[in-house]
Amino acid sequence: MKLLSLKNLAMTGALSVAGFGLVGVGAHAVFTTSSVSAQSITAGTPSILLWSADASNGCTSLAIAQGNPQTCNNTIPLKAVGPVGSTFETPASKVYMYNNGNIPVTETSIQIGVTAPVLAADIALYNEVNVCLHSWDSGAPVPGWVEATGPLTTAVALSPTVVENPIIIAPGQQLWYTMDFYAGQDSACSPNGHGYSDGTNTNAAWATQIGHGYTTPLSLTNAAEGGTLATTFTYNYTA
Repeated sequence: MKLLSLKNLAMTGALSVAGFGLVGVGAHAVFTTSSVSAQSITAGTPSILLWSADASNGCTSLAIAQGNPQTCNNTIPLKAVGPVGSTFETPASKVYMYNNGNIPVTETSIQIGVTAPVLAADIALYNEVNVCLHSWDSGAPVPGWVEATGPLTTAVALSPTVVENPIIIAPGQQLWYTMDFYAGQDSACSPNGHGYSDGTNTNAAWATQIGHGYTTPLSLTNAAEGGTLATTFTYNYTA
């Protein structure tokens, strides 16, 4: 009886060990989970409105420009000036550039252009007249700085006319420029001896183009009598 009892106990122990072994071999299940972050991207819309008290298309105030963005956007015509004498300076026209978009824009350069003169008097006027471009933005000391002054032929020949230290215009901000034409005297926007520009790069480029430092221009000659010019000022931006 004792031997049978011991044998049963031994078998029971062996079965128990075998049972535990089967459970261990099959235990491969794990818990899993995940998390997701989502983000949308929207491209901004750059928009510059132009206005000036001298505008001939009605864009004479910021409020009018904001109310008529299709008319006061990108291009603004200014009132004609003249006739002028042989020694003259035209009244400075002030043009405002307002960031009406929803992202900052950066002004990078300015190009002055002229519709190609055809008549002899137009050509003479083009060769003898000078231009002065003056600007101000929120980061500049009042009254701002001279972008360029000197022969109109140089302003047109250089590409670009003015190389800007990048000027950022935030949404809702604006800067302004004035431009005038002169002959036989210095421009009020750039006193005698000032140089061609407050910008080192522009000043050097103008001096290289002309071959000497700034000098007071001569008066118009008889060849320029009756001549007319159509000029443009283009401001380039990135955004």
